[in-house]
Amino acid sequence: MKDFEYLRARTTRRVKSPCAGLLTFGSHIHSGKAYEGVVDVAERFAEVVNRELKGLIAAAPTGSSSTSRQADASPTGENSGQ
Repeated sequence: MKDFEYLRARTTRRVKSPCAGLLTFGSHIHSGKAYEGVVDVAERFAEVVNRELKGLIAAAPTGSSSTSRQADASPTGENSGQ
């Protein structure tokens, strides 16, 4: 969010925010004893990524096409509609 807010304060142009897949995050972190495996790590990341994506949508200018999209990340890439 901080990077997005920084950029929005310095441009009037349309801004895109990339988001890597949750399994990409999960596969790069050793699950150790705290998590059962890659999918478990990805599920924890889903909670954080959802908050960030919803924050980006809330910060989007009123009337932009991005405000009509609903953010919802899941490890499988499916949108649960929450």
